[in-house]
Amino acid sequence: MTVDASPAAGAVWIVGPVTLDRFADGSLVPGGGVTYAGRVAEAFGVRARVLTAAGADADLAPLAAHDVAVLPARTLVFVHDFPGGRRRLRLESATGRTVTAADVPPAWGEPSVTVLAPLLPEDINIASFLDRWPGAEVALLAQGLQRVVEADRTVTH
Repeated sequence: MTVDASPAAGAVWIVGPVTLDRFADGSLVPGGGVTYAGRVAEAFGVRARVLTAAGADADLAPLAAHDVAVLPARTLVFVHDFPGGRRRLRLESATGRTVTAADVPPAWGEPSVTVLAPLLPEDINIASFLDRWPGAEVALLAQGLQRVVEADRTVTH
């Protein structure tokens, strides 16, 4: 059972893509900063509002404790392999969509805290969220802003 421990229902927002992570054995595992932030919020008893961009194949089960709005897009898929014991990340599919503050469902009102979790630089228009709700704290999980997708779709930092 999830208890809403936030200052007001929906006061914590988590924004960004969910992923499917593909491994050498063919398994697909849900992942991404939004998925993990959602699990952490749930562990602390916080019911968050999650704004993500994904396709019908996305696994949203890890976010079941939250209110989730899904913007139509392709699901972000990364392929993980480990040549020589070192991880190599390759982009299989990007969302093809940039999430902006204008995508937030109007019924959500205003957040107390917004967690922005891009996994690629083009995932979120971060500036659109910064001053939209002046009373909100904004946290940025900057992992995706450091990534570069090379011509062969390998992801580097």
